[in-house]
Amino acid sequence: PGDEVTTGQRIADPTARQCMQAVLDRYQTRPAAVGEGPPPGTRNPEPGTRSLTHMKRGWGLSVVCFGLGYGDGFPDASRARVRLADDGFVEIYTGGVEYGQGLLTVMSQIAAEELGVPLAQTRIIWADTEKTHESGSSSASRQTYFTGNAVKLAAGELREQILDVAGAFLRIHPHEIEIRDGIARNRYDPNRRIALHELAAAGRQRGYSLEATALFKPRTVCEEYETGQSPRAFITYLFGAHLAEVLVDTETGEVRVERHIACHDVGKAVNPQLVDGQIAGGLAQGIGMALMEEVVMREGRMLNPGFTDYILPTIRDVPPVETIILEHDDPGGPFGAHGVGEPPLIGAVPAILSAIADAIGRFPCRTPCTPERVWELIHRQ
Repeated sequence: PGDEVTTGQRIADPTARQCMQAVLDRYQTRPAAVGEGPPPGTRNPEPGTRSLTHMKRGWGLSVVCFGLGYGDGFPDASRARVRLADDGFVEIYTGGVEYGQGLLTVMSQIAAEELGVPLAQTRIIWADTEKTHESGSSSASRQTYFTGNAVKLAAGELREQILDVAGAFLRIHPHEIEIRDGIARNRYDPNRRIALHELAAAGRQRGYSLEATALFKPRTVCEEYETGQSPRAFITYLFGAHLAEVLVDTETGEVRVERHIACHDVGKAVNPQLVDGQIAGGLAQGIGMALMEEVVMREGRMLNPGFTDYILPTIRDVPPVETIILEHDDPGGPFGAHGVGEPPLIGAVPAILSAIADAIGRFPCRTPCTPERVWELIHRQ
């Protein structure tokens, strides 16, 4: 805590050490299963003690520090609109793009939590150039933090309008009203209530818009061009750690990832299942980058443009992923969240390469570590 990163920015509360300790604890507390080979410290037994002495086992550890968002003083912002429709549904408008990472689910969850409605009572309208505002790109692991904050701010403003309308309708102070399961009710007399679809009609009769738009635009500081230093190059940082266990066939150079443990601090896991999925997906991409994926170019032409020659990991290449979700509230994130995004890929590759080096005694310095390259590395004079 308090250390500087390369830009000179001081990180007040890093969780890299906690992530690293979590993966070590997980590895040490789960005994090796039958057929998994010897424990650490006995990976290369003497000839005769095992039938497959050409199989070498190795372990690798990596730690990730990742600056979230565009950073470096580049203007980064997200806008969102939240509206109470006439049928009582909450509509969330965002320009953010969903491509499988779970953005729409998480934005709906944030709005539902802020407004006190069931998730099933939300509708999301996304990436519509006519209806939605700019939310920035789905990159840099930024959408949960930036668009999540914009949605939360807009939903909070809409909530205040709803409480005002409910207060007038129920003839009580808005502070005595709670919204739960899509119904505004008196905290002390639950029988005094109004459903949101009734409230929508009453509110519009009174001139309320029953919608709100919010902008979330935190400030970063551009670096000094002479030194590259900035006291706030990134709005926040993500931390994680990976532990990989590999088995290397020294006769063929083939590498198999047998076990992989990943811990990431996500601030608050708004949707733990989606976090698990992003970590598993990042590991799959990391295995591809570390062991098989490569664009082969010759004289400006790509020689492997199809999936016959450009090799992707399959279910046979990816072990069961052991994920550990560390929740350490980010004070600037929506409900303490800051997402996960790219760090699982970033952490997977060096852990796997370090495990290969541990197994064969030489560190690979080129990816992917194809069997041919690993064999040449083992037998290089």
